[in-house]
Amino acid sequence: MSSKKIFLFWGQRTDYVYMRAITDPRGLYIMKRLSIKSFKALITVFLICVLTVSCDNPVSKEEEEKTVSTEGFCIYLTDVDREDGLTDQEDVLENSEMIGDPVLAYNEIISYDTMTHTIDMSITRKEFFKRVATIGENNEGFLVTLDSVKTYIGWFCGSYSSVPRDNVVIMFDTVIEDLDSNQIRLKLGYPDESQFTRPDPRDNKSIFERLKEDGCVPR
Repeated sequence: MSSKKIFLFWGQRTDYVYMRAITDPRGLYIMKRLSIKSFKALITVFLICVLTVSCDNPVSKEEEEKTVSTEGFCIYLTDVDREDGLTDQEDVLENSEMIGDPVLAYNEIISYDTMTHTIDMSITRKEFFKRVATIGENNEGFLVTLDSVKTYIGWFCGSYSSVPRDNVVIMFDTVIEDLDSNQIRLKLGYPDESQFTRPDPRDNKSIFERLKEDGCVPR
């Protein structure tokens, strides 16, 4: 590389050194020496900044958004058996336990339609049921909670089932429901509402008030 090219290259970055290189025969050596020192100083400052940011912010914004929220309205899998869906629901609810993290956390609810009990989620149905399969294995029951307090119990069901359900159900498929790819519905009874003979547990005043408070209920 010629002297002229060297001077122009460094001159774009350090005007003082470039001028010395032109006016002083020793300028090239001075330029290199100062440039190396400047580079080392720059690296040192950069590392200090990175370490400071890392210490002050151990959890990034993206990681915070991914943090599972157990407050508000959540859906958990539970440890009940299929036969429990045919027995007294109050007893089943009292003796049921939540399994793992919510399969639907409160911060993943975009909106809740209180008329149809359809939930718009920030995740897809596919992702929702992937969690169900991963956490629940062959488990078919779920719990609806409000601030980690058990509110009511329900069951997952497929349109291929020949067993009527006197429960709140979430359908695995959309054969008998018109839903978008990011929606689920808390349905009353299977195959239809005529199967349901108990008071509707979905009409929970505390849940509705909380959802309205947080802007999850369309006005």
